[in-house]
Amino acid sequence: MCIPSKPERAPGEDGWRPTGVHEHQRVVPGVTALPNMGEHAGGGLAGVDRVEDHTLGACEQSGCFDRCLCRDAVAGTDETRPLQDLIALAFANRPDLSQAGVQVENTQISLQGSRNGLRPEVDLVGTAQNSALAAQLNPLLPPIESPLLGGYGNALEQLATRKYPSYGIGLNITLPLRNRIAQADVTRDEILLRQSQVLQEQLHKQAQLEVEDALIAMRRARASYDAAVETQKLQQESLDTEQAKFEVGASTSFFIIQYQSFLAQARSTVVVAKSAYLKARAALERATGTILDDNHVSLDDAIRGR
Repeated sequence: MCIPSKPERAPGEDGWRPTGVHEHQRVVPGVTALPNMGEHAGGGLAGVDRVEDHTLGACEQSGCFDRCLCRDAVAGTDETRPLQDLIALAFANRPDLSQAGVQVENTQISLQGSRNGLRPEVDLVGTAQNSALAAQLNPLLPPIESPLLGGYGNALEQLATRKYPSYGIGLNITLPLRNRIAQADVTRDEILLRQSQVLQEQLHKQAQLEVEDALIAMRRARASYDAAVETQKLQQESLDTEQAKFEVGASTSFFIIQYQSFLAQARSTVVVAKSAYLKARAALERATGTILDDNHVSLDDAIRGR
């Protein structure tokens, strides 16, 4: 491939033509014709376009195409939120922290029940009952007069009219003296409660650390993305300037291809930086426990297959 030299005016002509440019390579004002010279740079730009189209297509199929993160303008609202608010959000939304809290509550209830076994027990007992008695007279004995003479109906009558009531009241006091079983249960539950509290504290510290790391990583990824976008703009401006210089004969096709290659690299860097930023933001959403809500995912709908 022949690289044209610096354009110069050809003497003896009404117009001008860059010397070193072949006859089949016409320079038309406003149009830069570079046949067979920008294949590598053009191929790089086309490759970046295919990557961006594939990324946007995947976002559209996943239902998040309307989100700003899938467009050219990446919205950055989470990195401006205070760290303490994000930590409080993680404490309120993360399911592992909620599960640890429930475990602590269950252990406290079990400990309270074990401690009740070491305390004295006082029971107040009261009874109230009705009695009835009815029978037939023995024919071998002399006849007597008694209200107990009768059958089953007479007994039911005595119960209904409460003729023979009985009442009682009592007080039961239980004093646990050297109850080794109850003491062992209390000691065991106290150890379990302490272990649950330590585990809960560890999960809180781990969640706080994950939020801090995810926030720092997202801010770095956002800074890298902004730098990549600014670099792409500068490379585009440099390419436009070089093309304008080429149109007036102040540059060569070599520099056009070189700046096209630089622009392709810058656009590829933007795609990579955007992907890294999206991953970092998803990591922050997972750390704060809001990834399902932020992406409008409902567990009930997922279970039903919607």
